[in-house]
Amino acid sequence: MNIQKNTVKKVFKGVFQGIITGDNKVFYIQNCVIKDDILYGFSEALNESIELEAKICKPILTGKTINKYYIKNKNEYILYPYILENCKTRIIEESLLKSDYPKTYNYFTKLKKRLSSRGTEKMKYPCWYSLWNFRNILNLECMRIVTPDICYGTSMFFENGSHYHNDTSYAFILDEPSEIKYKFYLAILNSPITWFYLKETGTSLRGGYFRFKTKYLENFPLPTATESQQQELANLATLMMEAVKKQQDAKSDQEKNICKMRVEAIDTQINAKVYALYGLTEEEIAI
Repeated sequence: MNIQKNTVKKVFKGVFQGIITGDNKVFYIQNCVIKDDILYGFSEALNESIELEAKICKPILTGKTINKYYIKNKNEYILYPYILENCKTRIIEESLLKSDYPKTYNYFTKLKKRLSSRGTEKMKYPCWYSLWNFRNILNLECMRIVTPDICYGTSMFFENGSHYHNDTSYAFILDEPSEIKYKFYLAILNSPITWFYLKETGTSLRGGYFRFKTKYLENFPLPTATESQQQELANLATLMMEAVKKQQDAKSDQEKNICKMRVEAIDTQINAKVYALYGLTEEEIAI
């Protein structure tokens, strides 16, 4: 095996946990449909259907919806009362929330007592309708690789910035974003090498599941590659994402079997190229 000089910590600007709401039943909206800039959905906190301004709601990924090369669409959104000002994430002031987002303000008002009673003396919320940890919008609306916090086998997905992610997931974010680079690293991070490394260096849970923590992957060695090699793996990662989606959408058993064979064939090609980048011998690949 070739000694690799790059690591996750050196290549990525960080591995970031997602949003913590402080009350998921209030901020997560289920079974959502958007029509004419209005989001129609179901609130568990009120146990009823509601209407909100779509602009203040974001499609949300959780650890349970992120899988290897694909995501499950649950039509779930998060109420996110924040805006970006001068590259800073700031909460929408109450007066502005009331005037510009009346439906959302009305919804929050119905739950004001519940929201205001969150936290303790040592854990005070800056505003009665604020999230516990809102994160940085710039890290939520960018290209990134996302993964569940608990998984069995690597479960990485390339997110193009269309979804936010919550605290049961993490995101790998590059200093210099490039779709080719992201998909190149996606193929590597989804390879058996990454899972082998995690099992050898991290802490596993019952049943062989692994609890993801930033520190476990920071020192994972990443291979160097030419632009041509990066492009080849990125192209295969794109094909894999498309193939896996077709497999998930397949209806008949015959269609599912055809898609499964396609996915396995692409996976074999990806792994062969990744093994070559690491300079693995046949014996090391077998291990």
